[in-house]
Amino acid sequence: MLDFNRRGLWRNSNATVRASITPTTVPIVVYVHNRPAYLREVLTRLSRVDGIAESLLIVSHDGYFPEVVAVVREFTFMRIKQRTTSKNSFPSRSPDDCPGTPSPITPAPDGCTGDSDQYDNFRNPFFVGLKHHWFWLMNQVWDEMEEFQNFDGHICFLEEDHLVVPNAYRTLQVLIAVKNARCPDCVAVSLSTGHRAHSPGVLGGEHFVADRMSNMGYAFNRTVWRRIKAQARKFCGFDDYGWDWTLECAVMASWAPGTLSLHAAGASVIHAGRVTHR
Repeated sequence: MLDFNRRGLWRNSNATVRASITPTTVPIVVYVHNRPAYLREVLTRLSRVDGIAESLLIVSHDGYFPEVVAVVREFTFMRIKQRTTSKNSFPSRSPDDCPGTPSPITPAPDGCTGDSDQYDNFRNPFFVGLKHHWFWLMNQVWDEMEEFQNFDGHICFLEEDHLVVPNAYRTLQVLIAVKNARCPDCVAVSLSTGHRAHSPGVLGGEHFVADRMSNMGYAFNRTVWRRIKAQARKFCGFDDYGWDWTLECAVMASWAPGTLSLHAAGASVIHAGRVTHR
C-alpha cells in the first residue's frame, strides 16, 4: 500500500499541480470504504458541479479494494489522486490488535496492543475504522502530500455516499469568503445545513447560518488542522467510534466560542446512504 501511495500520480493533469493551486482553490477529499456503486454516483454528481475542474480530488481508501479503485479510474473530469490504507495494518485490522472481549476465562493475550473501552471491548476495526481512517487521511493530506505543503487554505471532505448539487463548489468559495470576513468564531464551512431543514441546492445569498459543525461536506484550513492535531491524544483516546462525535466532544469542546461552522440557507449535499457500523 505504501508503494501504491508513492506511485500515485495525478490523473487528467497537464500541468504541475502545485503551481495550479490558487488561494481560491478548494481541494476535495472523498474517503471511501467498499461501496463502489455509491462511489460511482458520488463521482458522477461531482462531474456535474460548476467549476469543479478548478479543484483537485483526492480519494482516500479504507483498504485496497480493486473494484473501488477501478471506479475512480473511470472518471476524467478533474485532476484525481488516490491514497489507501492497508487492510492488514492500522488503521485497518492489525496483527497486534487484542481480539474480542477479555474475560476471566479468555483473558487478552500478552503482547497485544491497545486498551479496552468502558465496556471491556478492545479495538474492533469493523466499528472504529472510519474514525481511524479519518485521522490517518488528515495526516496524509495536510502533512504528507507534497502538493499541499504550502497550502494553508480550506479543504473540503466528503464520504462515499455524499451527493453534491451543481452549485456545491461555488457555494464553498462563497462560504469561505464570508467566513473569513464576517465570522471570527467559525472554524469551518459546510455544504450541509446540519439538523436544520432547508431546501436543497439553494445558494444562501445574504442568508448564512453559523451553527454546529456538520459531518457532511465540511471544509477547514490548516490552522484548524493544527489545533486538531495538537489534541491527537484526546482524539484517539476518546471512548467513541465516531470521528465527528469525538471531534465535537473531546477536541472542540475546549475551543469555545470558536467552534461554529458557516452554511448557506440551503443544503448543497445530500446523504444518500444509510448509517452503518463499518
